[in-house]
Amino acid sequence: ILENISFKINEGQIFGMLGPNGVGKSSIFNLITGLISPGSGKIKITGKDVTNYPVYLRTKKFKVGYVPQYGGYFNDLTLYDNLKADQIPEIHSFIDKNAQYFLTIIKTEGSDYEANPEQFKNKLKNIWEPMVDVRLVSRLILSKAYSSASEDQVLRFQERTKKLLLDTYVTTLLEFKDYDISTDQEIKVNKNKTYEVDVKFSSNTSYSFSTKFTVYKNKAGEYKIVNIIIDGINLGLTFRNQFQGVLKKSNFDLDKAINSWQPLSSEELFST
Repeated sequence: ILENISFKINEGQIFGMLGPNGVGKSSIFNLITGLISPGSGKIKITGKDVTNYPVYLRTKKFKVGYVPQYGGYFNDLTLYDNLKADQIPEIHSFIDKNAQYFLTIIKTEGSDYEANPEQFKNKLKNIWEPMVDVRLVSRLILSKAYSSASEDQVLRFQERTKKLLLDTYVTTLLEFKDYDISTDQEIKVNKNKTYEVDVKFSSNTSYSFSTKFTVYKNKAGEYKIVNIIIDGINLGLTFRNQFQGVLKKSNFDLDKAINSWQPLSSEELFST
């Protein structure tokens, strides 16, 4: 346990720590880099309090690096995925910037919704539509039916999926204009080369919840959303199960299923 530790390292100074095993040398380095958090006190770099900064922000802002004796990588990821870990700040910005803008529009222009709800919803959809990989989402919802679908069927299904998914998400979030949001700095890196970003919705007058986005980087170098989980409701999985049920009732007539598919409304979806 470290107690009453206080020291200063000047820029350009070579500083070494000597001592027997167990006295806290590694713990001090872990505190400086952000691998562990102090129970009390502060960590300052160039005069800036970085106690609550995650590892990557200390690295990005202050060029703090650490080569440990053991480890130093995500042991459940490949070497290639470890090298891509520096994309995390970009992914955080991708979600946070658009989510904050979305909520700002709802708060500042929400009165327009009553006058012209469809026009206002379309304005909100225009924020999210470029962020979502509709082609991939549609393929995941179609599941096994995708392999036998014609190009025309796939395109029609993509258009329908885009409308239904954005309608559900936008209509749901319109109810939370009194909320504030914060995007978690800690981003989960998955083995399938996707990332999970958690956005927390908090309110002083109602319950708080989180929305989780699954993001990947396509071949064009663009970040895209492939799934959204709102307050524990997995939209991608729910839509897939609902469509598979419609397809079965349609005796696996894909055209009929596409035309009749109507997922649960946001009210029905979040009341179950």
